[in-house]
Amino acid sequence: MRTEKICFDTAERFFIKNDTITYYPRTPVHTRDGNFLLVGEYATYSVANGLHSGGSLMKVDEKGTILWSKLYDSVGVQTPWYLYYYKVIELADGSIIMAGGVNNTIANNDDFIVTKTNSNGQIIWSKTFTSRFWVSGHGSADFYRLQQMKQDPFTGDIYLCGTYWTTGKGILKLNSIDGSIIWSKSYQLSQSAAFDEAFGMDIRSNDIVYFGRSLGIKNLTSVFVIDKNTGVPIQTKFFQSVPSVTVNQDILKPEELSVLNNGHYIISGSCYGQFIYNWNGIDTFYQASVIEYDNSLNFVKAYTFRNAIQNNMGNTKVTVYPDGSGMFSMLEFFSGYTANVYYIQFNNGIIVKQRKRFYNGEGMPWENNAVKAKDGGDLMVKLLGDSATNINKIEFLKLHTSDTSSACIGYNDSRTFVEPFDVETVPASLDSVRDKAFRESINQTITVIDNQLEKTPACFQVSYCDTLKIIPSDTVLCFRQPLTITIHKNKACGTIVPLSFDTTATNVTQLNDTTFLFLFRKPWTGYISGSLQGCTLMKDSVLIKVLQAPGPVSLGPDSSICPFNTILLNAHSGYASYKWQDGKTDSTYNATSPGKYYVTVNDACGEIYSDTINITAAPPVPLSIGPDRTKCNNDTLRLSAPSGFLNYSWSPVYNINSTTAQDVIINPAKDTTYYIKAEKTPGCFGFDTIRIKVNTSPIINLGKDTSFCSGDSIILNAGTGFSNYTWNGNNGTQQLVAKQKGDYIIKATTAQDCSSADTLSVLNVFENPVVQLNQDTAICTGSSKTLDAGIFAFYLWNTGSISKTITVNSIGIYAVSVTDNNGCKGADTSYLKTILPLPQQFLPGDTTICSYGDITLQTLQNYNAYLWSNNSKAPVLKITKPGTYWLQVTDKYNCTGKDSIEVLLKDCMLGFYIPNTFTPNSDQRNDIFRPLLFGNIIQYKFTVYNRWGQMIYQSTTPGEGWDGFVKGMEEKTGIYMWTCMYQLEGETPINKKGTVTLIK
Repeated sequence: MRTEKICFDTAERFFIKNDTITYYPRTPVHTRDGNFLLVGEYATYSVANGLHSGGSLMKVDEKGTILWSKLYDSVGVQTPWYLYYYKVIELADGSIIMAGGVNNTIANNDDFIVTKTNSNGQIIWSKTFTSRFWVSGHGSADFYRLQQMKQDPFTGDIYLCGTYWTTGKGILKLNSIDGSIIWSKSYQLSQSAAFDEAFGMDIRSNDIVYFGRSLGIKNLTSVFVIDKNTGVPIQTKFFQSVPSVTVNQDILKPEELSVLNNGHYIISGSCYGQFIYNWNGIDTFYQASVIEYDNSLNFVKAYTFRNAIQNNMGNTKVTVYPDGSGMFSMLEFFSGYTANVYYIQFNNGIIVKQRKRFYNGEGMPWENNAVKAKDGGDLMVKLLGDSATNINKIEFLKLHTSDTSSACIGYNDSRTFVEPFDVETVPASLDSVRDKAFRESINQTITVIDNQLEKTPACFQVSYCDTLKIIPSDTVLCFRQPLTITIHKNKACGTIVPLSFDTTATNVTQLNDTTFLFLFRKPWTGYISGSLQGCTLMKDSVLIKVLQAPGPVSLGPDSSICPFNTILLNAHSGYASYKWQDGKTDSTYNATSPGKYYVTVNDACGEIYSDTINITAAPPVPLSIGPDRTKCNNDTLRLSAPSGFLNYSWSPVYNINSTTAQDVIINPAKDTTYYIKAEKTPGCFGFDTIRIKVNTSPIINLGKDTSFCSGDSIILNAGTGFSNYTWNGNNGTQQLVAKQKGDYIIKATTAQDCSSADTLSVLNVFENPVVQLNQDTAICTGSSKTLDAGIFAFYLWNTGSISKTITVNSIGIYAVSVTDNNGCKGADTSYLKTILPLPQQFLPGDTTICSYGDITLQTLQNYNAYLWSNNSKAPVLKITKPGTYWLQVTDKYNCTGKDSIEVLLKDCMLGFYIPNTFTPNSDQRNDIFRPLLFGNIIQYKFTVYNRWGQMIYQSTTPGEGWDGFVKGMEEKTGIYMWTCMYQLEGETPINKKGTVTLIK
């Protein structure tokens, strides 16, 4: 077909440069006004100042027009100093966020820097951050690679995700207004997973979908669903390529996560298999892989780009756009300024354009990802070093799938192909989530410098696609015949037309960019179709019919047939017609007798084939399973058929362990005849029978296992009908008396030598219960005795009681019989012979007491225990007050009695009395001078003085007095003074004084 309208695609190559500055641009980023932001690093060199570097940002259109360009440098706060940016995004309000690195000479690290500018590149704020995981130094010490940076479309916050050296991957969430940290987390898998790198993230209304990959014993793809407010994972899922032992297609260097228009996720990157040790120049490499997941995080498809081109492993890039199309590029290194770069454009896993461009005298330190241009082309922007001018430049290379071969944009190539692979879910877990991964560091003072660049054109070419026609070599062909499909398109169209067909029916090889070779695996009818994008999408298709052509017919080798058998002759399906020797036309034929059989067939392509088979009569088949046999009861028999047969069939299906085995085990309970049918050769059988006679012996039932009490026994009876009885291996009779615990095994044999057996176990011979009643023969008057029979199941006393205990209080004989839970019995008897009297009248008669005196109460005889009315347990009680006192005593028979005594108050002298004369002459009469106090004395002090007022005697003990001696010397006759202070109970203290005459 040909379109009426022609849409031209212009591919071009040009440069922008500044002769004194080297720019290290990163992947361009689209702006909302249709232009691009180029962020990166710049460097200058002079003999006087040496090498100096800083950040750069420029806004350009896809034609290379510089809208503005800025350099970002320090104001001298640190020397040496460097700054580089490698990620940039445009925010919803048109402002810009850049991220990169800046050196920190104090910490001896590179800090992570985030700078916000307005839409013209003027700084609004700039923040530097350091990680708590970093140690002093560079490289692995302060490693952090920012993978992707996005603005939250719902809140405006900024999310940055990247990779640490050994502590997993992380996310930093910033406030876009001032750059302050909202939260930062590190997510680490188990210790067996290393180099855990991020692909990127999708920011949804409530959560973040975060993809990563880790290297280890098993290379894993990890997906975390993370709460946006806290950074805490709420779901994890892990994937692994199939088979897991082949890591060639696994992604080694991740690209940024792509989100397709249908909501699916794409992860991609260069592969492990891009390197082969001691490459032989033939084997194909695994260059890059693309894996797709749906928005429920289920695997959709995966494919790898493969070719036999050895790349430099550093410049391989994969870009997938939201519509599923993309660009894969790689570099074949020759020297520092010479290389081939391969550009492969694809759409949803199908290659639509391959080319190779030769770079001579132009070195490229790295390749950036492609971006989609306004006209649908792929724009590549990167640094090139010019060996001729020694001036570095930025290359803009825009490519279209319609491009034709040229030196400007590259020559067609077909060495790369796509190979699919599978991915499966695997068990794994998140090992740790660490908080506060980043904190603010020393902010840098950055100055903004306007900068100028110039554009230098190189080359361009125009292409277009307006014609598509699919031309087959034939539309009807036989199975196994090749089919060639040729794509006709206009000369100015360089697009490879991908074909759509049933991949289960055919293998296809692309011979060149317009010719395909099909080899069909089966008969098939269907369309082969293709499409080509011009101003509109052009489509064409052809209907192909592949006929059945099975080739020569074969009935198999000659055979033999047994009587009454049938052999099925099969000429197989797929031919157009069949004719047997008797004119039958089916594809199969039943041969029932010896003879010659043949068939002639025609296939759909007109070919004629025939075949013949000779069938002879088979000889009789001998088969014997032995003479008839006899068995007893449940005995089993083994029946064995001879070997050398294809299969065996036993009948009837009655107490037989198999009906198809060569040897079987049978156990008929009655006389039975068994039959065997065995196939010697296909359709030829041998037959035999065997009769089994079954002799039986009576069943022995000794009864259930049992137990009995000590002294009891049971009689075991094996029954009649036997000629011999054996008990536990010893000859015996029909019956046996069992008295002990143990197993009793009987085996009895009939006259036909059939035996029966049984076992009864005496589980226990229980000890009889032992009862121990209280054997005290006497009780106290008024008391009783409790007889306790112990804990058993049943009781019977000679009093008629059936309780566990009885209480008795009269003289007599008391007996009990008990039964335990095992039914065993025991008994005991207790005698009550004496009723003992209680203690009585053991206190003296009533008495009296002075109000200030005391008396001691005690029993008239001794007892074993005492309890007075004041709870004293002593044998005697000292009292000081009148009243009624009782005493309870327990005698040696443990009988208790109680008695009381009345103590009355006596009228006794009360007060202070003292003589006025005393005669200490040792005649025991009036020898001591002392006061007489009657009553309960609380305090007391008595003092005697001589005539000169000297104290010659003093006492504080009532009843003591002066004997007329002072310091061992007798005092002379004379008058002496005394004083006495005392206090009686219930009264106030009283002082008395007076004189006394000592007479010799």
